[in-house]
Amino acid sequence: MSAPIIYHMSMDLDSSHSQMAAAWVHRFAEFVALPPCEVACEFRAVESTLRQKLRDFLGKADMVSVSRDVLWTMSTLKLPDVPKLVVFCSAASDLAKKAKAAHPYALLGIPNGCLSVIYQHEPSVAWHELFHLLGAEDCYRRNSPHSQTEPTCGHKNCVMQYAPSLGLVGDPPFICEANVNHIRGLWGVAGGQRSED
Repeated sequence: MSAPIIYHMSMDLDSSHSQMAAAWVHRFAEFVALPPCEVACEFRAVESTLRQKLRDFLGKADMVSVSRDVLWTMSTLKLPDVPKLVVFCSAASDLAKKAKAAHPYALLGIPNGCLSVIYQHEPSVAWHELFHLLGAEDCYRRNSPHSQTEPTCGHKNCVMQYAPSLGLVGDPPFICEANVNHIRGLWGVAGGQRSED
């Protein structure tokens, strides 16, 4: 099975925040290739013409139309066949405002199939959203994330909890066994439990 390809870009961020976001992506690539996940991802910065086209598209689209018109079509393909995109932007950006309006519980960032938008700049939030692009599932109830006292997986340090922090999840972050097995199965890593999706 080929390695997952994850593109990354920043929108509406100064150069220091863009560099910080790129560093979190590179750090994720380092630890996700090691046990327990052992998925060797290929990360590519979005450059030149593609970057401008994506900026234009994401600037004009609302999250509902992105979900319905683009990602729905892409989600009909098997997960490994679809390139992924992570976008870092400011919380005040139009893209973040649209994401929060479409999904009010998403205070820090949002995954949407093949796209993750991150507007809270903290490494564990970035890693949480990047794990989504590999197939990890949230360890909280989306209808009431604020009311939970601990993640649904039972691990207080799981990166897939609601609003993770570096102090809670560590570096590299802890991810629960259910998500590890799911990711390994999706990406064909020996010992993973293949998903029937």
